[in-house]
Amino acid sequence: MRVMKSYRARVQAALSELQATISQCYPSAQFAVTRGAEDPRQFWLHVGVDIEDPFDVADLVLERLVELQIEGLPIHIIPAPQLTVRGSTWPAVHVRRLRPRAHVSRPERRPAPFRRSARRRA
Repeated sequence: MRVMKSYRARVQAALSELQATISQCYPSAQFAVTRGAEDPRQFWLHVGVDIEDPFDVADLVLERLVELQIEGLPIHIIPAPQLTVRGSTWPAVHVRRLRPRAHVSRPERRPAPFRRSARRRA
């Protein structure tokens, strides 16, 4: 019997896998995980590496990243020469744990009533 992992566990495992792969080639890499700025369903793995072309890091895990996105895990790599997230420089490895979102009830939206204009075109 195959046990399905929860979405959160799959995302956490994928992020750990990507971090391990990058750390093997770049041991001094720094990591930070944030939610997407415009779409909170996305996960951004910020990678700080001290190399000439930081995008070499993305090339290292590109195939696996595409596989993960096909599996439905919206994870993106954001390489940078120095890891800066939300205006502060992160001097050490930091991974924010994913917290469950509290259920927020939203008011029901009703469509506006249809109104015909007073003028009729001839």
